[in-house]
Amino acid sequence: MTDAMKDYLREHLPFYRDLTPEEKETLENSAHYRAYRKKELIYNGLEDCAGLYLVKKGEMRAFIVSDSGRELTVFRLFEFDICLFSASCLLSEIDFELSVEAAVDTEAILIPNAAYNELLKNIKVLAYTNRLLSSRFNDVMFLIRQTIFAGLDKRLASFLIEQAAVAGGDVIEITHEEIANHIASAREAVTRMLKFFQNERLISVGRGKIEIIDFSRLNKIASA
Repeated sequence: MTDAMKDYLREHLPFYRDLTPEEKETLENSAHYRAYRKKELIYNGLEDCAGLYLVKKGEMRAFIVSDSGRELTVFRLFEFDICLFSASCLLSEIDFELSVEAAVDTEAILIPNAAYNELLKNIKVLAYTNRLLSSRFNDVMFLIRQTIFAGLDKRLASFLIEQAAVAGGDVIEITHEEIANHIASAREAVTRMLKFFQNERLISVGRGKIEIIDFSRLNKIASA
């Protein structure tokens, strides 16, 4: 591990300051850099168990796949976020077929399972892991409520607003298929709703991109 990576862990790994000198040495001797291209699979459900990822740059998308092949985004991870489910084999009571891919070109630091298992002997690392696990399951429960009780118009409006915030502007570069995967809908239904939003002058739809024209009205739909 380079000195720059060690400095990054010291600054951005939440439990680093709680580690003993021996645990810090274990961490720094085992963690390593990983880079993934957009759409590259990082973690493949129960068939894989790499370890804990700290996102250094980019975005990871955690999703589940139905028997029919439809994808549903469960949560997204950005810079400084930690991907815990990629170390699911260390969580003996978790049986959750979640996959993770790079939503964009992504860089991360991987803490292998063997090393993280040693760190879990530290009560503060274990407590942090439990808090993070609880937070992720809260995300899952929110998603379930949204999917069951919220209409497509509300889910789509919320997603567009969220994605614009991530993009840092009015223009979102995304396909109808990608939106459908994020909000658990059929591509055809998403296309129809986008066309409706465009006719209402809320957005402008182009090839592979969407421009938000009226944030205020879109927010009203999302919060209705």
